[in-house]
Amino acid sequence: MSDRENSEYQEDGWERLSFGAKFVIVTIAGIALVLIGFSPAVEKPAEFVITSILAMIVALIGLNQYYVSKRQWHSMRSGLERTDSLLDQNEQMIEASKRQAKASEQSLKMAQEHLELVERPSLGVELIEVVMHRFEPKGAIVATIRNSGRSPAVNIEMFLTPNFYKVEEIEPNSCPDPHEAEIDPIGLDSCGVLPSNATNLLMSAQFPYEPVMKAIQDGSAYVMIWIRIKYKSIYGREFETEYYARYNAQTAAVVCGSKHNRAT
Repeated sequence: MSDRENSEYQEDGWERLSFGAKFVIVTIAGIALVLIGFSPAVEKPAEFVITSILAMIVALIGLNQYYVSKRQWHSMRSGLERTDSLLDQNEQMIEASKRQAKASEQSLKMAQEHLELVERPSLGVELIEVVMHRFEPKGAIVATIRNSGRSPAVNIEMFLTPNFYKVEEIEPNSCPDPHEAEIDPIGLDSCGVLPSNATNLLMSAQFPYEPVMKAIQDGSAYVMIWIRIKYKSIYGREFETEYYARYNAQTAAVVCGSKHNRAT
């Protein structure tokens, strides 16, 4: 919309005259016409005077109509200008409302995300045990998984992957990263729901290799344990917990370890 100047009505010289002044001017003009009509130069004085007076009356009526139309046009233009101004104000209010609604939506989204993270589940490895069969050279790794978060975890997928190394294959205090070693996660287990502060046991498959088990028992090999847990919050946000450590079966202790608990 175009911006029109909202100027006040401007009166011309005739409009600024008072009624008395206008009356005097019209009277003088009428007297002048009468005097001219009855002068010797006019052949038909009465006809001239009547015709002139009628013409002057018609001119006055036309002049009055002109000024009435002029004021009406100014009033219409002022109304259009006020309408334009109101429309502009309404557009500004609508844009401001849109911006406020967008800001409120972003604030609500941030608050929702903050609530989801504050109230999120958090699955972690609480205890790792290597269970050995007394009469068979086999064993299994058992991990206790606890939800230390403030809400249940759902759609849980857990992997417990054991890897075996000879003592001379790794440094005394090293803990090989399974990602760098390109190890695939195996030993999938699942759990539908794990409430807050509840635990669940995760067990690996039994070890099938007798020589490896013997090496573990006499302390010449280590078990590398890789635990990977994928789960969701009740809001649908995905999380992942990852834990890997070197377990000395002879001393029943975790020599070194690393853990990651992140939202995706």
